[in-house]
Amino acid sequence: MEDQCKAMQNALRTTMPHTRHRWCRWHVLKVLKEKIGHVYIKHSLFKKEFHAIVNEETDVESFERRWHQLIKKYKLQGNKYLRRIFKWRDMWAMPYFMGTFCAGMTSTQQSESANHLLKKFISRSSPMHLFVKQYNKLLESRSQAEDKANYVSKQTRRRLVIGATIEIDAAAVYTKALYEKISHELFRSGSFDARRSKPGHVYKVKLSPQLALTDYDKKIFTIKVEDGWDLVTCDCGFFDHVGLLCCHSLKVLVQNNIGKIPLRNIVKRWTLWARESRPLHLANEVEMGELSSQITYRRNVLYVAAMDLIKEAESGSESFQTAFTAICEAK
Repeated sequence: MEDQCKAMQNALRTTMPHTRHRWCRWHVLKVLKEKIGHVYIKHSLFKKEFHAIVNEETDVESFERRWHQLIKKYKLQGNKYLRRIFKWRDMWAMPYFMGTFCAGMTSTQQSESANHLLKKFISRSSPMHLFVKQYNKLLESRSQAEDKANYVSKQTRRRLVIGATIEIDAAAVYTKALYEKISHELFRSGSFDARRSKPGHVYKVKLSPQLALTDYDKKIFTIKVEDGWDLVTCDCGFFDHVGLLCCHSLKVLVQNNIGKIPLRNIVKRWTLWARESRPLHLANEVEMGELSSQITYRRNVLYVAAMDLIKEAESGSESFQTAFTAICEAK
């Protein structure tokens, strides 16, 4: 993720051909406001309508249709910057990344905040020995902050938003920050209606008619339930993009009185046991079988196996060499 740097784009394409490259959306929208500030001032609803498209739309076809409608409505067809960012929309717009896991990141601000934090501990003119000393202090500071956040996540009693059984399970699974996100999705799920569309576990979910005011609001989402409620998928792509269940999937779970987060929808990095070598929900379950066809499941299993290998390999030089050789051969 970078700020529209052509040189970096070329370098990434050459040196990291299998990665997904994208622009920082925050910078795209920041420059946009500078380019069409007069539209923001003249039309009070433009900002709300524009941000509804770039922040809420997850379907490519719908995104492009709504974009053209907005441009035509406010007569912005001649704006060069808008034409440019639409041409490169697959580099920053949400619908084009819904199948790519980004952990919810859409900007480089996290990297920039890390740089800002580093500058608090180390001045530009610091000699190397002082740099190393202060950098270690920075690491210690971040470790303490992480320990505190981990303690708060495990010890603080969570406030339930809707009181559903699955919300209690989410409180036992996720960190405080991620629990708040999934609670928000649970709250949103109350605005949707879900119905079983055919024999089997396929559901159609849509916003309640009295709340559906725009074409986007009338969109119907398809939710599939697999492996006896161990996996729930939605064609909105939110889970693949963020690693958390969307409001549409949660609506189906709540409606069917499912009291636990589906096993294969739990991404380890968001859990209370993220720093442990083996997540509790996979402690006795690492059989591949048909489950291996799912990207998220494969990622979880491989991550667990890798963490176990690292823990064993770091104990001595011989075990390290054996593990390192095996990894090199596997690559």
